[in-house]
Amino acid sequence: MSTHLDDDPPEVDLSSLNDAPTPPGLERGVVDGLRFRGAFRPPRRIPLAAAAAAVFLAGVGVGVWGVPSGSPGLGDDASSAEPLWAVTLLSGPEYREPPAGQEASRVAEYAAWANQLDRQGRLVLAEELGEPVARLPASSDFAPAAPVGLFLIRAASAAEASRVAEGAPHLVYGGGIAVQPVVPH
Repeated sequence: MSTHLDDDPPEVDLSSLNDAPTPPGLERGVVDGLRFRGAFRPPRRIPLAAAAAAVFLAGVGVGVWGVPSGSPGLGDDASSAEPLWAVTLLSGPEYREPPAGQEASRVAEYAAWANQLDRQGRLVLAEELGEPVARLPASSDFAPAAPVGLFLIRAASAAEASRVAEGAPHLVYGGGIAVQPVVPH
């Protein structure tokens, strides 16, 4: 993995995404993610073209990671039964990238894990993160391991959230995981 922020990302063949069915609940996951990030305010409606573009970009961005199909949204009353936890996948010097031509297999492993969490009613959001485009301040060394994935899950306690995170395939490949509570306001 490159640590130079000015490098162009590697070319990836995404043509197989055109043949893949759109995962159920993709639009809901995208809207929940955008709402969580403050991209729009609840009473407003995003234009249809923007929604279509967001769904397309989310499909490309998460590939087949399995955006939640039936998980309650972040703002739903039913979703507040258990606390939210951020499970951040980190790639440091120990992380082993998939061999050339086996990226889809690796993504499928992560998708299977995300789908399992979704079936358990734990998954709120699953996103693959791109390379950092900036680190601020430029002279800082706050993040020695770059975050490469973000899952928002529901769990009753820190111990339970940690047990859930231990099932992530990311650990098998030398990646790290940070589990943090989402502080409600």
